[in-house]
Amino acid sequence: MKQYMRLKRFYTQGNFYGLDETIHAHTLLEEKASVLNIFNLTNEPETKEIRFDLSEIGLPGDLKVLITKARYSQEGSSIYLEIPLLPLGTDLVEVRAV
Repeated sequence: MKQYMRLKRFYTQGNFYGLDETIHAHTLLEEKASVLNIFNLTNEPETKEIRFDLSEIGLPGDLKVLITKARYSQEGSSIYLEIPLLPLGTDLVEVRAV
């Protein structure tokens, strides 16, 4: 609940972007930040490998970002990240301008 309260504005006032059925972004452009909720819908642990452009989550392409809780790399506006998930698990990562 602490985490939700800290990020509540993203969920209640942010713009929603569905990258696919297992990846949802909630973006606050004025903060140049986004929260990605990532789901594992399988009964096996998995490491999600995700590629997206910052524009796909409503952020400017020239933004340099820091991403929490996931291994990631950035080339221009293109982001690649990896995040391990438990069976039927979920996690979130924060994307913020640096």
